[in-house]
Amino acid sequence: MCKSNIPFHELWMYFWRNHADFTAPGSEAVVAKNEKTGVTLCMGKSGNYPELLVYLEDEGAPYVVRSVFNKEDCTATAALLYTHWLSDFTDNSQSNDEESEVSEEQQEPTPTAEQDEEEPQESDLTPDEMIYEREDDLRNAMGDLLAVILCEDDGVAVREAYGQKMVDECTDWFMEYLADVQGISVYRPTFIENDAGEKELVEFPYGEDA
Repeated sequence: MCKSNIPFHELWMYFWRNHADFTAPGSEAVVAKNEKTGVTLCMGKSGNYPELLVYLEDEGAPYVVRSVFNKEDCTATAALLYTHWLSDFTDNSQSNDEESEVSEEQQEPTPTAEQDEEEPQESDLTPDEMIYEREDDLRNAMGDLLAVILCEDDGVAVREAYGQKMVDECTDWFMEYLADVQGISVYRPTFIENDAGEKELVEFPYGEDA
């Protein structure tokens, strides 16, 4: 029986909404499981980014480990893992060449910070690009939400009718509401000036890093 606790397209935001749960070394969450074949898919953390792991029945070490560095990569990788490993007809003794290579390379525990520095494999995005991409996602999402509320066709129609400034202000207000009223850490990377007067990148400006 295939048991998917979290849809693959929701995994990226699940990681950031529950970022605090992955701070301890080795912290993992079960995201999907096939009880018939004994395959379990988990999410962990490598560096600052999500990591997807496939465990086979009665094996302590993950058989496949995939690190992902943006929403599209996470969704695409998770879709492939879900499709292949959650099938009742999956042959656990065989896999494609890529998965086998990943398995052999990732049998050891999660790389240490020193190893990560020697072999950087994180996102190619610069901090400015990370901020721009996230801001674009948030404002598009707010535009779509307002379109439903205001009975407009889409976010573009909302911006044309009410202006980008309103969408921006609603985005700011909603992020602050989630953090200040609901106590939910909000992933919104931005530069903030620290006590020394230097700008530093903060990923949760309203929540745990504020």
